[in-house]
Amino acid sequence: MANHTQTPPPSSSSPTVTLPPPPPPPPPSRATLLPGELLAQAAAAVSAPRDLAQAARVSRAWWAAATPRLWRTLRPRRASGLRGAVVQAALGGRPLAPRLRLAAAAAAAGGGGGAAGGVAAKGLLDYVRVVDLSGMNVPDAEVRDDDLVPLAGCVRLHTLVLRDCGNVTSAALDMVLANLQRLRVLDLSGATSLHLSRCAFVAAARGGGGGGDGLAALPPLESLRLRGFFHDPALSRAVAALWTGACRTSLRELEVEGPLTDAAFATLQPPAPSAYDGGGGGGGGGGGVPLRVLVLSVTPELTDATLQRLAPHCAAGLESLELVGCNGLSAAGLARFFRGGGAPASLRRVVLSGSHPAVDDAVLEALAGSVAAAAAAAAALPWLRELRCDACLLVSEVGLLAVVEACPRLELLSAMVCRAVAAAAVAERLAGTNVMFRFDSAA
Repeated sequence: MANHTQTPPPSSSSPTVTLPPPPPPPPPSRATLLPGELLAQAAAAVSAPRDLAQAARVSRAWWAAATPRLWRTLRPRRASGLRGAVVQAALGGRPLAPRLRLAAAAAAAGGGGGAAGGVAAKGLLDYVRVVDLSGMNVPDAEVRDDDLVPLAGCVRLHTLVLRDCGNVTSAALDMVLANLQRLRVLDLSGATSLHLSRCAFVAAARGGGGGGDGLAALPPLESLRLRGFFHDPALSRAVAALWTGACRTSLRELEVEGPLTDAAFATLQPPAPSAYDGGGGGGGGGGGVPLRVLVLSVTPELTDATLQRLAPHCAAGLESLELVGCNGLSAAGLARFFRGGGAPASLRRVVLSGSHPAVDDAVLEALAGSVAAAAAAAAALPWLRELRCDACLLVSEVGLLAVVEACPRLELLSAMVCRAVAAAAVAERLAGTNVMFRFDSAA
């Protein structure tokens, strides 16, 4: 017999459960209410890439403030061009974001497609100002031409460092210079596979195949480093091309190491008078702006005529001068260079090492007198802080002490392998000062 059990109806006296209202949303953080200008200043004070990456995840406002600084500098650990067309974007050598398919971004920039990843990469490339590929010459990490193709999307790139990138050729360099008209700092030191004679701006200046387009494509560089080109016969033509293109009114720092001749500066014109007034050098027919850094290393074929051409460009703002291994210069030519503007009051660093046939006490006395005279005209103390004249066999303590007396802000004095220097006399004069004196104790 089945057991039929009925469930009793609920009692009307059972209590009613009332849920509390949901809590109000938390008030917005004060950090998210700050205006964009203050957020940008706060992001500028953060240097650690990982902290910037975390700040970019706080809110959209923080993302907008931190992302430009986070992606300002790219120092990838490796670049693989045809092996996947992927460049790992990193800051400080550590990956902070997923790998970007920069080749797709470059294709999208050129009208080749619009994948979502490519569009995102292109947006981030707009923030890039500095790309440092120096030292990437080890196996499985060397930079090749294909790895530079994505740089065409970095339209606001300011600094490109290709130091020791021995596999980059002139074709890739021409592409970079043609697309990056905002580029101002270019370091090609050690990129010995370039073959400067094949570069478009060199061929254009020579009147060869590049025509006028090569010079037009050369951006107005402010700093150019060409070190290590000991076996490139076109080095002089490459430097000469700078004075016929856009760089003639913008170049402030020039570092060259290799077989330069006087032909490299034969077309260099005196600077425009407005350049001495601190102008930006944008004018029309002027010959350039004052140089701030001048490095000529291992250039034994340069003569005094080149120094006389360079002296007016150094008179207004030269801060660092290196003449290393310039054995074709004479003592009289160096003295005329310093007296003719090569030693302004702004000069802070002078390196004359290795030019021992030319540098003697008369050269150092001309340097000291010119710096002191320029500083007196400006009603200020000379700024010279460092003097290196290593392996200058004709220098004695007389010339060194003349510089010490004229430059009270001197901090470093190096006279290694200067056999004629009485080190004890110089050390006695420098006792009680802040000048570090380096000399060969075995001399």
